[in-house]
Amino acid sequence: LGDVVFDEMPVSIRLEGVGVVYGLNGRGTKSVPQGQNMRKNLLKSLLKEYREPHMATRVLDSADSVPVRVFAELPPFAAKGDKLDVQVQAFERGVNLQGGILAEAALEHLVRMPVGMKVDTSFVRPGGWVSRGVQAYARGVVSLVAGVKDGKVTGAPVPHTGYLAAGAMVKNTHGLVLRLRTPNAYEVLLGQRLSVQRFRDNAHASNDRSIQIELPGEY
Repeated sequence: LGDVVFDEMPVSIRLEGVGVVYGLNGRGTKSVPQGQNMRKNLLKSLLKEYREPHMATRVLDSADSVPVRVFAELPPFAAKGDKLDVQVQAFERGVNLQGGILAEAALEHLVRMPVGMKVDTSFVRPGGWVSRGVQAYARGVVSLVAGVKDGKVTGAPVPHTGYLAAGAMVKNTHGLVLRLRTPNAYEVLLGQRLSVQRFRDNAHASNDRSIQIELPGEY
């Protein structure tokens, strides 16, 4: 197998998303950023919390909520169900996120695609980024404290930036990727078969260039 493939160096992946923090008791904003389906997506998140469309709309249009950017780092070999620390940043600075609740937000792996490559428009995000799919979901109470070390708060709290310790759950196992030295569909299928024999049913080939292996925990 090693004659025809090489393994990608495992690295952390930055995950990003857009969400809404609610329950701010007037410390939020009534404005919603312009953008591709921004308002629609924020209402969709709030509907998971309030159920009733008119309530979700009322909250989004009040100063009791604020749209935010959501970030997390997906480490190498993260397994489905693992928890990730989350950072949120309000689009507007004149707000205070302390004690608010982040409605469920999808975190995606965004990449730049080569110029001229055809991409399904449903995966295209603002700024020309392309989504490689949802990797985790974030939700929970927001704190302005990034962490505590030796009994002291790390960093100076900033009202428009918040944190959720273990606030996101990994959707799928982030496995090892084997790349073919030369794209070949037959060799990919052969490599997948050999990997399945070694790692049970945890190897998947989605194209003629790579095999993804979801390594069992004991490895």
